[in-house]
Amino acid sequence: MVGEVTVAGTMLTPRAKGCAAILGASFTIASFGVLAHLVNSMFGPGAQALLRALLASMFMFAFLLLVRRRLPSRLTPMEWLQVAAIGAAGSVTLLCFTAVVAHDKAASGTLLIFAGGTMAALIGGRLVYGERLTAYRLGAVVLVTAGLVIYAGGFAYSGVTTWIGVLGGVGDGVGNLVRKRMQRIDRSSAVALQYLVGAGVAGLYILVSGTPQIREVGLAPMVAMVVFALLALNLGVLMLYGYARVDVQTGTVLLATQVFFAIVLGVVFLGQSPTAAEVAGGLMIGVASCLSAFEPRPAPAGRTDPVRADLNEMPFAATESVVTRTRTADWDVNRYPERDAVTLRTALAGHYGLTPDRIVVGSGSIGVIQQAMTAAGPGEIAYGWPTFEAFDHAAQSLRMPVRRVPLYDNACDLRALLAAITPTTAMVIVCTPNSPTGGIVGHDDVAAFLRRVPPRVLVLLDEAYIEFVTDPGHVDSVSLAYQYPNVLVTRTFSKGYGLAGARVGYGIAQPGLARRVRDAGLPFPVPVPCQEAALAALADRRTLRDRVDRIIAERQRLAAGLRDLGTVVVEGHGNFVWLPLGEQAAPVAAALRDHDIRVKPVAGHGIRITVGTPADTAAVHAAWLAATHRPTEESYTRSAQGTEAARRWRSASSAPRIWTGGNWVGVWVRSSAHAAVVSAAPSSYCTTGVSSARRRR
Repeated sequence: MVGEVTVAGTMLTPRAKGCAAILGASFTIASFGVLAHLVNSMFGPGAQALLRALLASMFMFAFLLLVRRRLPSRLTPMEWLQVAAIGAAGSVTLLCFTAVVAHDKAASGTLLIFAGGTMAALIGGRLVYGERLTAYRLGAVVLVTAGLVIYAGGFAYSGVTTWIGVLGGVGDGVGNLVRKRMQRIDRSSAVALQYLVGAGVAGLYILVSGTPQIREVGLAPMVAMVVFALLALNLGVLMLYGYARVDVQTGTVLLATQVFFAIVLGVVFLGQSPTAAEVAGGLMIGVASCLSAFEPRPAPAGRTDPVRADLNEMPFAATESVVTRTRTADWDVNRYPERDAVTLRTALAGHYGLTPDRIVVGSGSIGVIQQAMTAAGPGEIAYGWPTFEAFDHAAQSLRMPVRRVPLYDNACDLRALLAAITPTTAMVIVCTPNSPTGGIVGHDDVAAFLRRVPPRVLVLLDEAYIEFVTDPGHVDSVSLAYQYPNVLVTRTFSKGYGLAGARVGYGIAQPGLARRVRDAGLPFPVPVPCQEAALAALADRRTLRDRVDRIIAERQRLAAGLRDLGTVVVEGHGNFVWLPLGEQAAPVAAALRDHDIRVKPVAGHGIRITVGTPADTAAVHAAWLAATHRPTEESYTRSAQGTEAARRWRSASSAPRIWTGGNWVGVWVRSSAHAAVVSAAPSSYCTTGVSSARRRR
């Protein structure tokens, strides 16, 4: 396979590369101690932190300019917060460490920093990424702690000093937790921005402390500070690379090897002679790191059936209430069900505080969606891509032209979708959470979008995975459907409620639109047993919440394990995870199929993996390790070119249009820059409505 790396005839896995990167970062941190002997004679702790961060940021910005690499132009607020958190955490850790070693030896500071960082890693790794504290990890933590205690040889400390050191460690641990999240931003850009933030924090410390920070001027300390900054750049890149491939708990243990490296560098460069305790402690830390780095990976046991991770089904059997109600329902097989499922519509109306005339019931949500297309047509349909492929099937069956608009940040790009509306557009679809990518859209954005959509255009908000959304900023679609006469919300009992086999979906709209959609469908859309199953599931809210919570927790474990194996994972807001593999989607899906794992590939974009049971998660992790031993960052970068092309597409002033097989294609012929966009974008991104190219004039 492309991207495999071999060392001495054996394959180096992504996790091994991550461990090596963190060990390299640990060596870099140890080298700071050597430089500190020169720097401390001239600079105080605040000046050290400020100059290191400023120089590192300047060097990286200069590098980016030299290679003509653009900074991310549209970071989300969360991504800015992540960059700021890492920069602030780095400065806080350095300042706290300096404060501790001012009253005790460096080993004491290292011990306290490790204690705080380990606490943050154990708790944060569990809560944020679902990492388990295995026997290997627990043994490694205990061994490292013992090694640090022996290395320190006992130290006199005050309560304040202890808490300052632990605080610095917690800041370091939080920074590492955030690093594992930062997988979409270019590493060089992230390092440049984080050190810029770190310089601001250090400057604030200098202003607050009011103590002199520059003692004397000398060439050697200045040179040392420049080297300090260059090594800091190396540290930032290695840490981001390593934590993208290694779990937080393991990374924290590996970082403790800085003590061992410090001993070696002290002997080589400073002529220091380590004590027996320091040697013993350093060796114990080295053994602990080996335990952590070579921890066995999970493997499935005794599975003979394939894992169905391709259809986003719930892994739980029907509840007792569903089984009982379907078996005891009073119905005659020789009689038709209610024409418009009045009983189920009434129950759904009561669930949402509406009237039954605002509810449409169909054969799954796609049944309602196809009825809506019929009611809206004739005309074009526009929606983001990639998305639920059944939209394509339904539109093709009705011979309605389709405009595909590239997603932005794995969610529907509402501005581009608005620009794609033409006089012939009959319907637009916003899938949130979007399948297969898991992205969602916010309420304010959708409300602003609806205010600008022509009233003649039907806006369908497809929310098949709404039960899995926990973000309070997600669109309140029911209130918008109540307010706008051209809005239809579709939901289903197939996902959160686990009734995929019953095929029950429904829509919410104003009475006039709901009647049009009902009239576009066939009578008797849902059999009686399926209606009874839906009624029972709707009434059992406690089971719904419990099962959804279990799936969300398992989703976090599935994503964390795949990240540990070096994979870029978008966790999203559904009962699935998204792996943006680009052109590698098909071969990876085929390789997983050979290991009895069925996933959903989306050609040219990535693969979607359904969350199942803990046994399914272990089987997916083991199959991934067996099927591919390479990181997918390169593939992700290649796939991300489409997103960058979409951004530049939207900023283009105009584009000629040509017709190719039912899709409008934007083609730039006026400049080489425009041509570069087309050549860089995957073909799927070059088959969108050109109206998005004219969104900003």
